[in-house]
Amino acid sequence: MAICTARQVYAQHDPERGTDQLKELERLQNENDRLRRAVSELTLDKLILSEAARGNYGVLRVVHCPAGA
Repeated sequence: MAICTARQVYAQHDPERGTDQLKELERLQNENDRLRRAVSELTLDKLILSEAARGNYGVLRVVHCPAGA
C-alpha cells in the first residue's frame, strides 16, 4: 500500500519530519475519502431527483441510509 511506502521513505529521509509528514498524509487521505463519499452521495441524490422530475418514480428504488445507521 502507498502509506507503507511513504512511511519507509519518510523514515529513511528524516525520522522526525517524516512522522509529521506521514500524519499529514494520512489526514489528507482520510479527508479525501470523506469528500469522495460526499460527492458520491450528492451525485446519487441528483440522479434520483432528476428521474423523479421526469416522472420516472418507479425506475429507481434506492434507499439512502446514512453511514453507521
